Parts: sequence; C-alpha cells; structure tokens
Amino acid sequence: MFTGEEVTVKLRVDSSIEEYVYRAFPTAQKINVYKGKYTIFDVKVLGMDGILFWILGQQDRVKVISPEELRNKVKDIIFRMTKIYK
Repeated sequence: MFTGEEVTVKLRVDSSIEEYVYRAFPTAQKINVYKGKYTIFDVKVLGMDGILFWILGQQDRVKVISPEELRNKVKDIIFRMTKIYK
C-alpha cells in the first residue's frame, strides 16, 4: 500500500458519501456535521498519494481543507486535467 509520514487530512465530505469515507479510512473521525449536507472528517494517512487518488475519485463531493500541500496537489491535477479536455 502507500507509505510515508503520518499526515492528518481534514476533509469536507458530501453527506451522501459519508459511508465511503469509513470504508476507505476506517479510523476516520467525524468532527462536525453541517445541516445534513456535509461532514468534516479528520483522516490519518501514511503519505498523501493514496488519499489523493481517493479524493479525485469522489468528483466534487470532497473538498480538502488541510493540509495546504494536498489542496495544492488536487488543484494542480484538476488544472492539468482541464487542459486535456479543451
């Protein structure tokens, strides 16, 4: 699987896919629920490659709150993807 330093990732997740967070990250901790629309999770991972792939697979249902490095990686990949489809 993926390796690296332990990182805590804070995610804003659409409530419709909350179950998928627990399937992918069984130790995820729910921080807050906002009006049943989305949930904030803290997820501990080793390195960021695995969670990066997972986030991109969830389309627009997940937003990275922190760390900033991961937010920037997601933005960069999305930017490069939009160039492919122009």
